[in-house]
Amino acid sequence: MPLATRVLAVLILVSTSARADEFSDFRIPDHFTHSAVASLSGRTAGSDDGGGPSERSSRSRNGSLGIGGFWLHDSERGLTSFNGSVRAIGDRTGSHTQDVSMPPGAYHEVRLAQDLEDVGGIATLSIVARRYPWSVPVSLEAAIDGITVQDERWERSQRAFVDQDSNSSVVHQTSSERDIQNQYFAQGTLTLGYGRVRDASGIYSARLLERRLTNQGVLAHPLSPAAVQKIAALYYMTSDFRLVHDRGDKYFWQELERLLREDGALPEGLDAYAVIHGLEPPSPLGPFFRQSGWSVGVSLSARHDHDVRRSTASFGEVDFFNGVPVGPIEFHDSIRADDEMNTVWLGPTGRFHRAIGVRTQVDALADVSLPLKAEFVSRGVQENSSLAVTWIVADRWYALGRAEHTRISETLKSHAGTVDQWLTVLGATLGYAVEDRVTIELDATDSQSRGLTFEPYDRQGEIRLAVGYRLTSGLSAPGLLQHQRPTMAGFGP
Repeated sequence: MPLATRVLAVLILVSTSARADEFSDFRIPDHFTHSAVASLSGRTAGSDDGGGPSERSSRSRNGSLGIGGFWLHDSERGLTSFNGSVRAIGDRTGSHTQDVSMPPGAYHEVRLAQDLEDVGGIATLSIVARRYPWSVPVSLEAAIDGITVQDERWERSQRAFVDQDSNSSVVHQTSSERDIQNQYFAQGTLTLGYGRVRDASGIYSARLLERRLTNQGVLAHPLSPAAVQKIAALYYMTSDFRLVHDRGDKYFWQELERLLREDGALPEGLDAYAVIHGLEPPSPLGPFFRQSGWSVGVSLSARHDHDVRRSTASFGEVDFFNGVPVGPIEFHDSIRADDEMNTVWLGPTGRFHRAIGVRTQVDALADVSLPLKAEFVSRGVQENSSLAVTWIVADRWYALGRAEHTRISETLKSHAGTVDQWLTVLGATLGYAVEDRVTIELDATDSQSRGLTFEPYDRQGEIRLAVGYRLTSGLSAPGLLQHQRPTMAGFGP
C-alpha cells in the first residue's frame, strides 16, 4: 500500500476523535470583496559614446499596458472567486557602432546597425467554486485555471567591413530573425469531499493580541468569547483590506479598535507602540497559521498544454573587390515546432489540521493520483504526503518538525521502461529569542532520494546553528527622549 494511502487512512481515523475547541468553533464570515486595477508604464533611454576612433549609440523604448480583476464571495456555505488579468508588453532597441583603425598606409572600418523588437502579452484566468449544499459536511468543488502567453520577436542587423590598403574590399552583410511563440495552458479540476477545513489563524492572532495588550496594561478586562470570534473573523479578512486600500493596515486597525471598544475592553484608543507590537509576528518563523478541521475526497483533474514555436532566419552578403561585385550569398531557413499534451488524473486526497491548545499545531496532507490518460504513461501512481508539527511560545520559543514524502512510479508506453522515483525529507527547527538580547536557532535537515540524480541513491544532511547576542547598546538624546536600553519582551501565548 502506498505511503500516502496509509496516511489517508490515519487521517480518517484521527478525525473521528477530534473534539470541539475554540479553533474548531471558528466560522468563516460571510463577506464579498472585489478589485480591478489598470496599469500603464513606459520608458525610453539612450546613450552615446564617441570622441575617438570608435563611436557607439543606442536607443531603447519599452512599455506595458495591463488590467486585472478579482472578485470573491466567501462564507460558511461556500466560496466563489474569479481572478483574471491581461497584460501587453512591447520593447524596441536600436544600436549603431562604428570602429575605425588607420595603420600606416591602410584604412579599416567596421559599421554595425542592430534593431530588436519584442511584442508580447499574457492572459490569466482562475475560477473556483466550492459549495456545502447540505447540513452534512459534503463539498462539491470545481476549479478552472488558464494561461496563454504570446510573444513575437524580430532581430535585424546590417554590417559593413571596409579595408583599404594595396587593394580595396567592402563587405555588406544583412541578417534577420523572427521568432513567434504561442503557449496555452488549461486545467480543470472536480473534487467531491467530505469534512471541513477552515483557516482559524485569526483565533491565535486574537489571543496573541489580547496577551500583548494585557501585558501593556491597555485592556480593561479579558476579551469575551464573542469578541474573540469577531476579531478572528476580522483577521480572516486582513488581506481583503489591501485589495481595497493601498495602505489597508490602518483601516484594519480602525475596525479592530471598534470591536475592542464594543466589547468594553478598550476604554481608550491604541497608541502607536501597541499597534506596531500587535503587527509583529510571534517568532522569526513568521506568521503562525492555524488551520482547523479535516477532509477527505476524490479529485478528477484534466490538463491541456500546447506550445507552438515558429522561427525564420535569413542572411545575405555582397562583396566588392576593387569596386567589382562578387557573387551575392543568400540563406533562408524556417523551423516550426508544435507540441501538445493532454493528461487526466484521478485520485483520493486528504487533509488533517488540529490546533492543540494555543501553542501547538499539527498539519497533515496526502494525495494519490492515478493516470487515466497520459501521453507517455500506460499506468502508474503519484503520491505526496507531509506532516508538520509546530510549537510556539510567542516572542520566545519556537519549534517545527516536518516530514515530506513524494513518489512517482510509472510504466512508460512503447516498452520504454519504468520510472520509479521517490524523495523523503525530514527536518526540525528549534529556536529561542529574547527581544533585544539573544537569538538561537538550531536547524537539521535530512533528505533521501532515488532516481532523481545520476546516482541510484542519494542522501544529504545538514545541521545549522546560529547564535546572536547583543552585547551592549543604547541611545541618548538629553532633553529630547528617554534613554533607550535593550528590553526583554514577556512571554506571549
